[in-house]
Amino acid sequence: MKRICLIGLLILLAFAQLQAQNNIEDLKEKYRKSIAEAMKKYKVVGTSIALVHGDRTIWAEGFGFADKKTQKKTSTDTKFMLGSVTKVFTTTALMKLQEQGKLNINQPLKKYLPNFNIRSRFGSIRQVTLKNILTHHSGLPSDFLRGLMGTQVEDFTKIIDYVNQSTMALPPNLIKAYSNVGFSLLGCAIQDVSKEKYPSYLKKNIFSPLQMNHSGFYQGGRFPLGFTQYYDHEGKLAQEIAIRDVPAGAMYSSVNDLTKFLKALYPNSNTQQILKPSTLNEIFMPQNVSYPLDFGNKQALCWFMSEDPKFGKIFRHGGDTKYTHTIIAVIPSLKIGVAFLSNSEKGNKIRKVALQLMKEYATLKGLARQQSISKTPRDFTKYTIVKKSADQLQQYTGSYANPSIGIFKVKLKNDTLQANLGGTFGQFIPTKSGEFLVKVPGPGIIPQIRISFEQVAGYQLMTQTQAGESKEILGNKVDLKSLNKLWKMRVGKYKVINALPGGFEVFSNFNVVLNDNHLVITLKQNLSGGKITMAIQPENNNEGYTLGLGRQAGNYVRFAKNNQGQEVLHFYGYQLLKQ
Repeated sequence: MKRICLIGLLILLAFAQLQAQNNIEDLKEKYRKSIAEAMKKYKVVGTSIALVHGDRTIWAEGFGFADKKTQKKTSTDTKFMLGSVTKVFTTTALMKLQEQGKLNINQPLKKYLPNFNIRSRFGSIRQVTLKNILTHHSGLPSDFLRGLMGTQVEDFTKIIDYVNQSTMALPPNLIKAYSNVGFSLLGCAIQDVSKEKYPSYLKKNIFSPLQMNHSGFYQGGRFPLGFTQYYDHEGKLAQEIAIRDVPAGAMYSSVNDLTKFLKALYPNSNTQQILKPSTLNEIFMPQNVSYPLDFGNKQALCWFMSEDPKFGKIFRHGGDTKYTHTIIAVIPSLKIGVAFLSNSEKGNKIRKVALQLMKEYATLKGLARQQSISKTPRDFTKYTIVKKSADQLQQYTGSYANPSIGIFKVKLKNDTLQANLGGTFGQFIPTKSGEFLVKVPGPGIIPQIRISFEQVAGYQLMTQTQAGESKEILGNKVDLKSLNKLWKMRVGKYKVINALPGGFEVFSNFNVVLNDNHLVITLKQNLSGGKITMAIQPENNNEGYTLGLGRQAGNYVRFAKNNQGQEVLHFYGYQLLKQ
């Protein structure tokens, strides 16, 4: 009887395994169809995707073409640019150096990069540590755009010279403000500390141990063998170009190689490890819990973090250029990870499929469970409108700065608060909770959005919370300084006079505009085609900075005479001459 029961149990186990395998195959087939439909809809020529669980690759597959002209199909070994996913590998290299006892991420950057000498109006630059660069809280400028991309690019260590000619953008440890500059400086520190070139150090300590044989750094010229071509929004052949800031965005890889890296993030005996479990725990730990201007939005070391009521802590990092759109994501507690690479301008429209795949796989495997998370979803359908007097509302009026749209004014008209944000007019209707609903022409009240006016860390803020999203700053209240005649004379169109040969200008159409007695710089963003407006706050007759909080805020603006006696505008590393 026992023998019969044992045979029956084995049959049941085999059947369960077969059923699970069938379910996985059904999942793959579902996503094959979904990816193919999305690629057709958005004219994405080639993608590849991979899913890992522990030390196993559950699925890796290429879709479409790496080269449409020759009909060369995308494979799991096809090489793609990673864009800012490179930062994850820079972080890994830095933490490896810490394990080797060669640095401490809590120490100032200047300790490991002595020629880092940026000016600051916020105290000592020794406040800039390796750690707050890793979490985008360093206060360093976001970018130096002159020479950032092109068919020919400078050595990334040139960023030190650009930084030393500029100023800190924000106080360190104030607010998350994404910085490519910071990660380029980390690459410089890796070279100085290791006494090896940045690419060589990563190859020796990450790529070679993990046998990532299809990974490296593209720095211009012909693509390496096995590389994908790139395509525009119509699916036509386009030219992807090199990135100067190598440690911030110039790595290439394949999904097969990325599976090896993802597996190394989960300590086990069957895969090569490159970091100790304690180091991995440090990487995947919320680092910014004490920063009130982040509003509880958590950031790990480099990785962006979110919390899901079913899956717990999810960590991800994406990468974008004109034609490159990529993402990797992990759930360390479940030992699951995904990678997605694409070669087309609208690849960003479909990369979310990677996160969906990861969650659906976890559910299928029975790994989804109720998690204890710090934020619970709000019910945005419920609200009670109240009446507030003009005296109660007056305190919220004034000028607010946003680093992408310049200055917008919150006004009181007919006892109602209203503003025009980047061309969108809205009225703000008070509710019993103290927040405001948004009412716009046509649709009327938008229940999925709440506006708040609040005092945080010494700043008077206007913030926005959308259903299912995190709170974000729309603007901080500012007192605009009066403009003197000299600044007003600088209004006009400007052209770049120091463009590098083969350079791709990220920004163009520079204009300095007088807007209601304050100056703004308007420019076209050539990667997206959009327009950015930044308000200038003069510090003296020749220097100033852009207003706002977050990325692109605090950019240094300087006017100086050149050798020909012409006044030149220095901005983002560009030299600009009035036309």
